[in-house]
Amino acid sequence: MSEHAANFSWPRKTSILGTGLSLAGKDEVIALLSLWLKSGNKRAIIVTANAEILLWASEHSSYQQILNKAPLVTIDGFGVFCALFWHKILRKIEPSIAQLWQLRFTGRQLLENICLLAPARKWRIFLLGGQSLQAAKKTAQILQEKHGNGQKLLIQSWPGPLEVAKETTGEWRETKMKINAFKPDFIFIAFGYPKPEEWLAKHAKDLDFGVALGVGGVFNEIAGFRKAAPSWVNRLGLESYWRLLTEPKRFKRIFRALIKFPLAVVFGPS
Repeated sequence: MSEHAANFSWPRKTSILGTGLSLAGKDEVIALLSLWLKSGNKRAIIVTANAEILLWASEHSSYQQILNKAPLVTIDGFGVFCALFWHKILRKIEPSIAQLWQLRFTGRQLLENICLLAPARKWRIFLLGGQSLQAAKKTAQILQEKHGNGQKLLIQSWPGPLEVAKETTGEWRETKMKINAFKPDFIFIAFGYPKPEEWLAKHAKDLDFGVALGVGGVFNEIAGFRKAAPSWVNRLGLESYWRLLTEPKRFKRIFRALIKFPLAVVFGPS
């Protein structure tokens, strides 16, 4: 977290499996990030936390430390909402059930909303990563067509390293050059957890940006490389269930989100 982030007024948090979650909905988050940028602040690393991310963090202390340094860790998905509901019963945390329900939103929803506002506010958007070399580029083109609103959406893309864990010095230098030349207000990173947060923890100090966050497989969905869940599924936060039905090869990951995570929440430390 940058020194500016430490002095900024962020939403209060509650803890699930040892990771702090911000009690803030999408509109409040966007308003806060807008104020952050308007104030000239830099290098805020935020996290959209789903059940898989919270479970992984509880099993890997170094990753959890990265998340707990993030000023904003937002609530992504039905599983995390259920965990908050359970903790509301145990701890009597303040928000009502209806208010907790309104706190859920996905990384894609945040990306789409930021791009919708970006032309008028002159925000610069940088897309990094994706599961194919063309995912970020095609996503940028689609977002430009969708959210340009007759104005130019200032958006650039870069595929990043072929393998994040084996990033070469040359790959890092090229990525750094692309980002720092563009000076984005927002960087959306599609490496797949836990890589965006770990990559940012390592490199953020050398990059010129306002806000950065990981968005999982969002580029592949927007670009059409992977079938997106129906809008009603996303509204209810049931994407993991949808993936189980449509992508059975992801069973191991989905088992962790749908079975292991709830058990860890219920039977783990309160």
